[in-house]
Amino acid sequence: MSGNAALWNTLWGEWIVEELIRCGLKLFCISPGSRSTPLTVAAARHPEVEINLIYDERAAAYYALGYSRGSETPGVLICTSGTAAANYLPAIVEASVEQIPMIVLTADRPPELQQTGANQSINQNQLFGSHVRWFFDPGCPGPELPASTLFSCIDQAVHLARYPHPGPVHLNLPFREPFLLPKNQKPEENIHDPDLQSWKAEKKPWISHPLPKISADAKLLENFAKNLPEQGILSIGRIPPTSISTVKKLANDLAWPVFADITSGLRLGPEFPNRISYYDQFLIDSDFLKSHPPQKVIHLGFAPTSKRWLGEMEKLPAETLVWIKEGSSRLDPTNRFRSVFETSVEDFCSEMISKLKKRKKSEWTIHWLDQSNKIEKLMEQFVTNHPLFSEMKLVRTLTNIIPESHALFLGNSLPVREVDFYGSGNGSEVKLGLNRGASGIDGLVASSAGYSKGLNQP
Repeated sequence: MSGNAALWNTLWGEWIVEELIRCGLKLFCISPGSRSTPLTVAAARHPEVEINLIYDERAAAYYALGYSRGSETPGVLICTSGTAAANYLPAIVEASVEQIPMIVLTADRPPELQQTGANQSINQNQLFGSHVRWFFDPGCPGPELPASTLFSCIDQAVHLARYPHPGPVHLNLPFREPFLLPKNQKPEENIHDPDLQSWKAEKKPWISHPLPKISADAKLLENFAKNLPEQGILSIGRIPPTSISTVKKLANDLAWPVFADITSGLRLGPEFPNRISYYDQFLIDSDFLKSHPPQKVIHLGFAPTSKRWLGEMEKLPAETLVWIKEGSSRLDPTNRFRSVFETSVEDFCSEMISKLKKRKKSEWTIHWLDQSNKIEKLMEQFVTNHPLFSEMKLVRTLTNIIPESHALFLGNSLPVREVDFYGSGNGSEVKLGLNRGASGIDGLVASSAGYSKGLNQP
């Protein structure tokens, strides 16, 4: 084995890219730069890699974020050293708060060039701080590190991006010059490493990392289901798209009013059982909930967009509030939920369906539905009778005409709140994305482009 930098850079680049592909990752968002050449060339040469070349690192990171959100598969970021990596930070913060998995590969200068005034060299150790789930720097490529150790690092990165607390992971990869072997020279194949030979022959990830199933205690859920009152509210924040059909089934069986937040994917489109599309309007009257107090509130997923609904939950007796969340993150900004089930939304709903007897709509639910339908009619009348183009008319028109084959990506501040407030319940059920974690107003165009790519639809 040779200590030749060009040889080991080439090998590591190929091994890293191949192992990421074996872990199920496909899209690599690459911003050009010299120091990341071993990674970029390896990605370009791999037949299964799809490359998006994005010159601006800030935009590249938001594109990867949107892609990861839409595809539910981590996107891979590759950049050179210095401020190129620092430009990833806003999107990484958003991915961290929203629990969106991403793999960040930053090239770096070798140790002998660190803190020497060498060009394009900054301290990239723990560059993204607590906003990544894991940071690792394996050092410069060379024969000292067994191939199995490198494969293990890649597999650990992908695993920690997905579980137990999904989010971005950062691998910092220093490379010495020269970066690659000459164009027509292939890496030598006489590396006597049984693990490497086994890896090459198997064509699968070095480590098998099946995700464990997180389920709440069945007996606990059975007792919980038995004691649910008639007068309750099912509140839905952002949930995994794969759980939507099961959530609808639970909503039907539970027969409670459903407060579907705009981030849930259930707020727009045709009616589904017991959806109260305009609950936020009811809550403008601060006394409304006092005269219609729920005896139980079950909230699924991330926190809702509506400030009024959050404010009303703060006023409800804490023992009536139940939060269903995936993972260990603290998601309750009210600090009032005294009962928390840490389980997947899909599993919780499935267990509840199996333990609940289908209920008839109570007078309580019927009253909520009647009031919501009245607001729907008033909005339609207003839009029809007022020729001037208003924000309400824009939102109503857009949510009525957008086809199911298209997705909708919303900006923060007013846009998301207005679509949540005014959005029509008579249009198509469209997939909806937005960067609601840190709620920044930047990266909207790049995020929406990546989201479209991830969904494979306009």
